[in-house]
Amino acid sequence: YPTVADAERARFKKFLPGVKLPEEHYTNDAYAIEAWHGKFDPNHPTSLIFERHGEALTLVGVMYTANKSATQQQLDADVPLGIARWHRHVRFCWPPSGVQNDPRFGFAGTIADDAACRAAGGRWMPELFGWMVHVWPLEQDEAKIWAVHHGEDHTGMGSMHGMMH
Repeated sequence: YPTVADAERARFKKFLPGVKLPEEHYTNDAYAIEAWHGKFDPNHPTSLIFERHGEALTLVGVMYTANKSATQQQLDADVPLGIARWHRHVRFCWPPSGVQNDPRFGFAGTIADDAACRAAGGRWMPELFGWMVHVWPLEQDEAKIWAVHHGEDHTGMGSMHGMMH
């Protein structure tokens, strides 16, 4: 799926429509449901990841997912922990309606507990989504192919992370 149009024809749709991000995830709901039910298919990535360059989007990676209750053994069978970094988003404070660009909220937010989130008017989510792993197949450096973030060095491979900022 070299272009967004190709991805959309294959039933991938933009996650968080209307919000421009440096990296856009285009998700296929049918593939996400397969993964949630424990079926791993390397030909069915849950999401395609496009990097933004101005208005242009370029495919840079894919994301596979697994149910939040997947065991270490199940994740290892899908994509071995010896090479991949499975992770999930936990301790997430969703911002109140109308709040944008507040560093206390969201994936990189500084709010880390339910009480503080509620006090700030946010909605606390102990876990957002399930397990996920990113693959950056165009990377030339093997340490970056299985990194959590595009371009990040992933020298300490073989792990599961319960929290990601």
